[in-house]
Amino acid sequence: RTHTKQSDAASRAPMRCAAQSMRGGMGRAAQRPAGCRSIVDVAGAAVAQAPRRCSSSSSSRGGACAPQPLPRAAPNVAAAIPDGGSKATECVALREWSVVNAAVRDGLQTVLLRKGGISEKGFAVEARQFLLFPSYFHADASMLKPGIAEKYAQEMSLDPKSAQSLLLPTVAEVTGHWETLDPGIVDAVQDLHVGTRAFLEARLKWREGKPLTILELKAWRLATPVEVAPRVEHFGCFSWVSLDECKEGWSLEGAVPCVPDGEFRRQQAALRGKISALSDTRELAA
Repeated sequence: RTHTKQSDAASRAPMRCAAQSMRGGMGRAAQRPAGCRSIVDVAGAAVAQAPRRCSSSSSSRGGACAPQPLPRAAPNVAAAIPDGGSKATECVALREWSVVNAAVRDGLQTVLLRKGGISEKGFAVEARQFLLFPSYFHADASMLKPGIAEKYAQEMSLDPKSAQSLLLPTVAEVTGHWETLDPGIVDAVQDLHVGTRAFLEARLKWREGKPLTILELKAWRLATPVEVAPRVEHFGCFSWVSLDECKEGWSLEGAVPCVPDGEFRRQQAALRGKISALSDTRELAA
């Protein structure tokens, strides 16, 4: 995917993401078994995913789409609302457990941990900026930090497939991207995730031997959430969905950072310091 940006960092004017046509394979319900969910991944965020075709710009290793290298984000850059230029991108959303989405929206979580689903060789980042789309997962409240399950009781019970409409209030941008096999990642991200230590350890052990993907996110609450009518092609064994409802993009005018800029810079520095001390870890950077 080619990204073009006309910089105007001084003004930091609102940005719109213009949607392009869908990539081959995304949004094609015929290729996805309906109602497929991972029953092993305790976090529910890395739901089972259907095999994806590599785009022409993606490298391929052994038939699987390789994660797209992402540029290293300096803390002062990542903390700012995107500038007034335009970025050509698809209008896509990442499917995540509703509780995690709400925690990101409220500034309680700034990292995602992914490994891919049963039918996928690994997790691949398909867009640097995306909406968060709710997925259902039946989880024990004890796997969440104290008070989280109570705070997000509605999200704990939400089944998006049965909803008449869904509001997507959060846009996230990847500002850090790593893969690791080091169990020390649990301590590194524990302060940035609403899951308990047992929750994080289970994520690491799921599909043992495969690296865990860590995504650091800078997120914004949209002034006008994107409203989506749930369709069958939104649900199944995959992570990413294309959304017809925002073909013209979403506006960040009036959007509010989920974590204040200064605090986000502090979290970035602390996370990078901890990850740099890990073994069996690589940063995916341009």
